[in-house]
Amino acid sequence: MVAGCIAQVVTRIFAIYLHIVTEKEIVYANGATMQSMLDNKNGRCLIIEPGIGYREEKQKYSLITNYSLLAPESTRPHIVSWDNRYERAKKLLEECLMIVLVTEKLFQFLKLFVKKVCGQRGFLSYIL
Repeated sequence: MVAGCIAQVVTRIFAIYLHIVTEKEIVYANGATMQSMLDNKNGRCLIIEPGIGYREEKQKYSLITNYSLLAPESTRPHIVSWDNRYERAKKLLEECLMIVLVTEKLFQFLKLFVKKVCGQRGFLSYIL
């Protein structure tokens, strides 16, 4: 019940932020820079870059970086050549996601196999 309530609150907050960025111009404060990312466990993500815009996406994961994701060319002159943390993190997440997907499929197969071989009351069916 609590989880459902929290999910409703997060959904409402997401809707409020989405409404704000679609209705208002988001700008930088004088002398400050910022980017914002709001996401939930279902992969819904809102990236906000003041003065540039916003993007709503639904992915397995989302990353944010020091440079603009919405207008990368605008920040390219400020990126040092050795700073590839975003690219490395993205590659690592993609590799981990593949491992998780394969593991989930193997686990599903194992559960079906145990059920078929051991039946409903088999020992392994209790732990799987």
